[in-house]
Parts: sequence; C-alpha cells; structure tokens
Amino acid sequence: MKKEMNVTKSIGNIAVKVEAVETENNARITIVMPDGETRLGMLSDLNKALKFYSGIKIGGRLISGLSLSDEQFETIKSYIKEVEQHIKEREHKKFLENKQKINHFYGYGYSLSTRNGKCAKEYSQAALKKVYEENKIKNPKYDLFDDGYSTSYIFPEILGSDLLDLLDKAEAELEAKKQENKAKKEREVSRKFEKAKETGRPVLIEKSGGISTENFDTGWAWVYKTYAMPDGTTETVKEKEVWD
Repeated sequence: MKKEMNVTKSIGNIAVKVEAVETENNARITIVMPDGETRLGMLSDLNKALKFYSGIKIGGRLISGLSLSDEQFETIKSYIKEVEQHIKEREHKKFLENKQKINHFYGYGYSLSTRNGKCAKEYSQAALKKVYEENKIKNPKYDLFDDGYSTSYIFPEILGSDLLDLLDKAEAELEAKKQENKAKKEREVSRKFEKAKETGRPVLIEKSGGISTENFDTGWAWVYKTYAMPDGTTETVKEKEVWD
C-alpha cells in the first residue's frame, strides 16, 4: 500500500502543502513550505491542529503548528487510521509466515518476538507462560554469571501460525479452568448459605488481609471476614490482627 495525500493550507498569504505518506512503520506527516523546506508534524486531537516537531520562522514569527478545518483534520486522521490498520495487518501476516518464539526475562515476564513481524492479537501472561513451560528446551548458551540476561531454558522457534494455535488453545484451556473454578466456588458458597440457614449462625465464606511480607514489621494488620448469614445476606467484618 503506497498512498499519498495532500492538504493545502495557508499561513497568512503563504501557501503550504501537507503530505501524509505511508512509511515502513507509520504514516509520516510532512509540511512542505513554498521554498521546499519541510517539517515533520503530528495531529493534535485536542484542538484539531497539526503540530510541528520543530517550529519554523515565517515573517519573523515562530510557527509551531497549523490549525485545520474539520474536513482537513478528518481527512488526515482517516488516512492515518487506514495506514495504521494496513501496517498492523501486514506485520501480523509477516508474523504468521515466519519462525517466532516466546521470550522470557526474569522480572519482566513473557512476550512474543517482534523481529519478524508483530502479532496483532493480545495474549495473557498466563497463556504465554503455559505455552513456554510446556515447550521450553535447555538453553545451550546459558551463562550462570550474566546477571539474569540469559535463562537456563529457551523457547524453540516455530512457525508463527503454529505458535498462535498453541496460544489460542492455552487461552481456551485457561478460560475453561477459570469457569470451572468459578462454578466450584459458587457451589461452595451456596452450601455455606444452606448451612447458615440450617444452623441459624453465620458461616465464614472468605477471609482477606492479615499478615504479609509487606506489613510483617508493623506487628498488626486489618483482616476482612465475609460471612454467609442465616437470612441469605452477606456481612463483612473488619478485625485487627496482631502478632509478635
């Protein structure tokens, strides 16, 4: 996709030309002066203007941007969206057709490689970790003394389309497990309400807060306990937990 569009705009009595051209990674907006001097610019949604990355002096005045009509603004904005979508589709296709891998860096989590294309789909850290752990191999270049810049395991490069199949399957399995756990919890809560009704006494549903590594040195913390009540309602009690 190679497309160029022009929007003519005047500054006082000086006519300039605005060009928007697709580049490798984005839509480049260039303001061309009558003498051929150019400035790169960007759209500002706030005031529907075209801002220069660096100003230019015209008639002794420093010009930092151009105001646009609604039609001019929407024309350029529409083109930029078109270019961004095209680049996204192109990079995703490239990702599918080339070998890819999952990267893992200690402290930063998991991510898809972007060297040969960029995946347009978003995947959860849980899915990325699941696929990584199920397919990882020992790293022959692992260096124990590189301060965490290499890992003892790596993900073998596979075709991007095959990698996304694995990730889609992982997401589906994780979602199924999530729904299973949700249903299990709902059944447990239901049984607790039944018990509360039968006994006429509150039954603990869940507890949160309390001692942790973050508050250990303080010697105390708030604990929140939620109970199933005999009348079918819930009640949360706030208590102070103290330790030596």
